[in-house]
Amino acid sequence: MSSTISYKRFIQDILGYSVSNIIVAIVGIVVVPILTNIFSVEQYGFISLFSSAGLFFSEIASLGLTSAYIRYYNELDDDTEKMLRVRCIVIPLGIILLISSIIIFTKTNYVGVLLLGDNNKLVIIFMLLFAYSQYIRIFINIYYRMRMDITKYTIFQIVYVIFAKCSVIFAVFFVVNNITIAICSTVFSLLLSGFLVIHRLVECKGAKLVNEKKHVFVEMYKYALMSWPSTIIPYANIYITQAVISASLGKYVLGIYSSLSLFSVILTTFRSGFTSYWSSFFYKYYKTEKSKIQNVHDVIMFCSVMFMAMLVIFKDILYLFIGKDFYEGKKIFALVVVNSLLLFDAETTAYGYNIAKKPYIHAIISTVTLLINIVGVYMCGKYDGLFGIGLATAFSGIVYFVLSTYFGQKYYKTVKSYTRTIIACSFICLIALSNYYINNFFTLTMIVGILITFTVIVYRRIIIKILNICFKCKK
Repeated sequence: MSSTISYKRFIQDILGYSVSNIIVAIVGIVVVPILTNIFSVEQYGFISLFSSAGLFFSEIASLGLTSAYIRYYNELDDDTEKMLRVRCIVIPLGIILLISSIIIFTKTNYVGVLLLGDNNKLVIIFMLLFAYSQYIRIFINIYYRMRMDITKYTIFQIVYVIFAKCSVIFAVFFVVNNITIAICSTVFSLLLSGFLVIHRLVECKGAKLVNEKKHVFVEMYKYALMSWPSTIIPYANIYITQAVISASLGKYVLGIYSSLSLFSVILTTFRSGFTSYWSSFFYKYYKTEKSKIQNVHDVIMFCSVMFMAMLVIFKDILYLFIGKDFYEGKKIFALVVVNSLLLFDAETTAYGYNIAKKPYIHAIISTVTLLINIVGVYMCGKYDGLFGIGLATAFSGIVYFVLSTYFGQKYYKTVKSYTRTIIACSFICLIALSNYYINNFFTLTMIVGILITFTVIVYRRIIIKILNICFKCKK
């Protein structure tokens, strides 16, 4: 197995994984305008809360097994990998069934009211089934990603997203309420997940775990449990934030806040295509490709500034596709994007403590960020509504990036110039604040243009290097 990889191959692999994500983004960009035009703001808020709750519980059920699968995949023989795969599928299913049983046989409806603001137990059961389908989606994505099987990864992503994301639209053909939304959101995802589970388990038939390998599973379980909080917390952050907004300010404000997912979808196009390949690449080549990894960090930071700038400049065009009832989010969308953007950027700075097998660091950082975000959203939201929520969301993203970068760099240095990175982060935040405070389009465009110019100057060597690599790839 080669210990190095060319820039041409690296770019080709990232683009290969990005094909499905581009289609996912197109579907998302189409679906969000449809949903914001056919559902009320309050109904859209519930759809978002249901989805985020499902993802949150999917990570609770995972017990961190997906993180262990990624970390140890390249170190396992075929039979051991299959045995780990079986456990990754079966254990979360058992946990989901256990939670569902407890809810069914509990007399009180308080759990439903607490989780989704609905006292119908059936809504909660469908949310848990949706959670398992989401877990399987995540695991199958990881499975194909670790095998470097771009074709199957792409086909799976496209099929799942086109049908699963659009299935909620069928709720409009019935009486639109929480239960019809829950059923339509879940049924197709569950059927597809069931088929994939059976297929993956059949592949593992006959695999045996020899006694000499049992200690490997003990080590993997320890790693899984240590990394488990860090996988839960990002989803907890999204879900609890939405739950707090819903409980304190109502589903109308939650609907406005959730409508900003259109911009997250655009960002996810780049982020998913990159991270789908990046994690497996990083763990495979971190010993031999340090310089390439450092260059990738600079490229990502430069592109982040450009991405934020383009979003702000062309926001009016983007908002033409969103229902008019959701226009209140136009001034704060950039603040919310700051959070998502810096989480993306942290992918290139924070892997050091995973290499050192200290995932608890990430768990601590994520917990601190979670608490800051929840308290900030509640207090700032009460004080200044949507703008307060936007500020709190952006600030928590900044804290996450700073802490992840500080501790990640202690164990593996991916940042060549801290000055460049600080400037890029500062410009991202300045552009977001300018979008809120400056109403005149020409003034806003001029300020953003100045920041773009300074960014190009700071990253000029990186830009030249990118251009040289692109020219070489064409030859």
